[in-house]
Amino acid sequence: MLYRFRYFIAVVTALLTLGGGYSVASDHAARTQEATTDVPSNRFVAAEAFAVGGRIGGHIVTAVGFNLEKYFYPLVETVAVAAPIDPWTLARSADDATLIAMIGGEDRIALPLSAIHRLIALGKYGDSHADGRSNFAYARSPVDGRLWAIHWTMNAGELNVGAVFAPHPDIDWPAGARLFAPAIAGEESNPRSCTAKARMACVMRP
Repeated sequence: MLYRFRYFIAVVTALLTLGGGYSVASDHAARTQEATTDVPSNRFVAAEAFAVGGRIGGHIVTAVGFNLEKYFYPLVETVAVAAPIDPWTLARSADDATLIAMIGGEDRIALPLSAIHRLIALGKYGDSHADGRSNFAYARSPVDGRLWAIHWTMNAGELNVGAVFAPHPDIDWPAGARLFAPAIAGEESNPRSCTAKARMACVMRP
């Protein structure tokens, strides 16, 4: 009973909203281990978390792109303290360079891969499109040190995940795609505000 109560508190904490975004913690950090140990895990292993045939939230990983395997499978993270994340829906197509500049640069837009994994695990409850439309977020590879766009689609219980280097000179993200980025300073105090120059529309939680 005590274990179930602690599990419930951990899940609720991961879903709490904060301003225009919400706190995101890795699934490894949100859950406690077996009741016999009662010690939370804070180690995120990308190769295990994104294994083909595995399950992330309510979806089975049916495909993982070559780039994700090559540039992110070696990653092992110590899960950081949860931070607010803003979900955005592109009002019209936009390229990486434009989006990165509007959020505040490469260092400002990058998320830990463990946070992206938790977003995927939350599915539609974490504001990801769950109907086949594109979702993406930026993360830095431990292999080459550069910024990559981690993109995922989910539909009918299946999940496809990939990565493409960013900024990419030949790729535009389509209108309607959903971008996840660290909350913009100042936006937390006014969750209904949008940045007009961003060519994006804020996604408001229900």
